[in-house]
Amino acid sequence: MEKPRVIGKRPKQPKPTGIEKAIYKALVELGLNFQTEIGVRYSIYDRYYDFCVFGSEGEPLLFIEAHGEYFHPKKNPKEKLNKFQKRNVVNDRLKEFMLEELGVPLLVLWETEIEKDIEGCKKKIVEMLT
Repeated sequence: MEKPRVIGKRPKQPKPTGIEKAIYKALVELGLNFQTEIGVRYSIYDRYYDFCVFGSEGEPLLFIEAHGEYFHPKKNPKEKLNKFQKRNVVNDRLKEFMLEELGVPLLVLWETEIEKDIEGCKKKIVEMLT
């Protein structure tokens, strides 16, 4: 089976959420080379990630996802999920697997930490890049 590969920006960009706007601003403040909605293809699957930070040669260094607690529930076996949430959990696992195969780390930042501690989020981003 082929290795995953970066395929570029999503053709039709979705409207960014409030937490995505906060991460965008943080990445700008950090002076990083990044793009939004970058895709990875693996076999028949194309998945898009909220952000990708690139190195000086254009290589992907870090993918970042901004997750809301409702739409991307954390793994809790007692929690009853609706159909939409179940689909997102499966999709999130596939996205994690694809990046593991690509060899690029994924940083998931949660809505509550983005809203309450954006400086802590910025610190996590820098730590993942060093």
